[in-house]
Amino acid sequence: MPFQPTNITRQHVAAAVRKIREENIAVNTSTRYDVIIDGVAYPPKEIMRYAHEQMNGELLWERSGGEPTNRYLKEMGFEIREKEAKISLNKLLNQYSSFLDNPNYEELYKWEAVQNFQENWDIEAEDFQDMFALSFQPPNCNLWESGKYFPRKMMLEFILNKPEEVRDMFRDLYDESRDLLSRIRSFKRKSQTRLSEIKKEDKNHFQDDRAISVYLACKYPEKYYLYKYTMYKSFYGLTGIGPAPKHRSEENILNYFLLCDKVREFIEQNPGVIEKHQSLRNEKHYKDESNHILTQDVIFCASKKDFWVHNEREPAAAPKQIDDMNNKTQPMPLNQILFGPPGTGKTYHTVNKALQIVDPAFYQQNEGNRQALIRRYTELLITDWDDTEEKKIVFVTFHQSFTYEDFVEGIKPVEKDGKLTYTIEDGVFKRICREAVNGNRVLIIDEINRGNIAQIFGELITLIEPDKRKGADEELRVILPYSKTEFSVPAHLHIIGTMNTADRSVEALDTALRRRFSFEELPPKPGLIAEEGASKENGGEVMVRETRISLYELLSTINNRIEKLLDKDHLIGHSYFMKVSSSADLRTVFQHNIIPLLEEYFYGDKGKIQLVLGRGFVERKENGQSVGFAASDYDDSVFDDREIWHITDAWRTSDQAFEAALLTLLNKPE
Repeated sequence: MPFQPTNITRQHVAAAVRKIREENIAVNTSTRYDVIIDGVAYPPKEIMRYAHEQMNGELLWERSGGEPTNRYLKEMGFEIREKEAKISLNKLLNQYSSFLDNPNYEELYKWEAVQNFQENWDIEAEDFQDMFALSFQPPNCNLWESGKYFPRKMMLEFILNKPEEVRDMFRDLYDESRDLLSRIRSFKRKSQTRLSEIKKEDKNHFQDDRAISVYLACKYPEKYYLYKYTMYKSFYGLTGIGPAPKHRSEENILNYFLLCDKVREFIEQNPGVIEKHQSLRNEKHYKDESNHILTQDVIFCASKKDFWVHNEREPAAAPKQIDDMNNKTQPMPLNQILFGPPGTGKTYHTVNKALQIVDPAFYQQNEGNRQALIRRYTELLITDWDDTEEKKIVFVTFHQSFTYEDFVEGIKPVEKDGKLTYTIEDGVFKRICREAVNGNRVLIIDEINRGNIAQIFGELITLIEPDKRKGADEELRVILPYSKTEFSVPAHLHIIGTMNTADRSVEALDTALRRRFSFEELPPKPGLIAEEGASKENGGEVMVRETRISLYELLSTINNRIEKLLDKDHLIGHSYFMKVSSSADLRTVFQHNIIPLLEEYFYGDKGKIQLVLGRGFVERKENGQSVGFAASDYDDSVFDDREIWHITDAWRTSDQAFEAALLTLLNKPE
């Protein structure tokens, strides 16, 4: 059915709200506006999405947030309310003032770095390389070198190879007569050229918005601010002060500067904070009379979790309160299923959700640190039922031979002293239920749609409903068939399932299961490739020989064609491209992920794969007339018109062929 926003009525909206309430649907929160319905705040886009479903059966909404969506609700008489800042700047500055007394405050190096630059930078220096190294020292400064981030190191390599070209790059970047965005674009483009000149196209030049903001803020500290996307996003989420960050937008850095201007104006109305920070600095620190570095420091510190958690004199907020501040208090459904096509991050998100349930404080403090989250998840994962102390998560995969006896309880043979006996053995579900009596526990069921749900859950499918659990108003208990013991499901057990829609769609699921779980769709998000992927410093692009390939455009093009030929359940997820940063990486993804998936989707019909990928990847061979069949009585003429297709080989080893194949896929001239 088509998108029909003008056909939605108040009755459709009311029906959508009832559905969300009755089915306990976890909707995505809004960033700036709420629609008020029956005294309750809801996200406008989500309400219109479900109202559209009530209107014609299609769960979709194709308008952007803000006024493009809000106007429909206003016309129906609903109140639109702008969210207030979740934390006031006044509260934030008070906390910052206290944080300056904390031994964890270690940010003075920023003022020192700017002062060092001001003393040493000379664009006309005879030895440009030595001057650059001296201006951006020490080499381990967090502004230009941390973890796997090396903009200083790469720039020194560029200078070693072509010092005058790099000198001109900085002349252009520092030319204030030109538009800032055009200067940033030019600097990134030339950095990519420098990278190809040193034969490292498959590496990262690291000259992204963050690095460029360092160059700008060091040169013009009275005008520019130090920038980092995750800091910007976190601060906006914490305070609601805009402009809001946007996925893949090259204007994020400009909007961040506007946000900083607002914060700086407020800071300058509070001279006490300015004076307190000045008292911490000495002659080796930049004076920062315009308070630009101080403004960034306030924003940066506020975006750190320990800023709110650790304050020796006054604990500003417990982890639970931090959840409230960040508008993340929406109750987690007890039973939920994450569904989507392959590669959309279903397993990735189960880690986050499990930690939000069993260790929310740790999750809040390490939300941006994936390695720390995985490490903590592993620590909490039950791998031995004889050692469950401090363990709170269990992982199981459903498959066609998985049974009730594996999941709940069953009779298993045991050999002892040469004799075979039978004993009743608890399954994974019964064991985790026993653990959940002591607090929150998480059962993750991977590939939940591959098992026979009715057979695996048996009579317990009803007991997992929130109002049927132990201690609930309508608590239900059953007598288990093997042990003959009474059993109920504890209220602290969370069940998170994942399902691959390429195997089976949501509509084909067992009806009993669908009624008892909340469903969260995880569609492909090509925008995340440029925002968080290995290619983010290059705007989500990789160089394939002489062509700049947008991974966003590539994945979107492939998925648009798949959806036309099949459906959205068989799209390809963004996660396959998240680690792509070079032509070699991209070729590997095509060879080991994309093409095998398409061969599975279009089994026995490779011609359709050519419709998706083009002639560069799939070609038609000669028909059956060219095949010399063995002498037989079979009429082989029936195969004369049969088309034979196969995956080409040239692109696997030739950069030129790979480049040509990608351009053909994207319908671009070679």
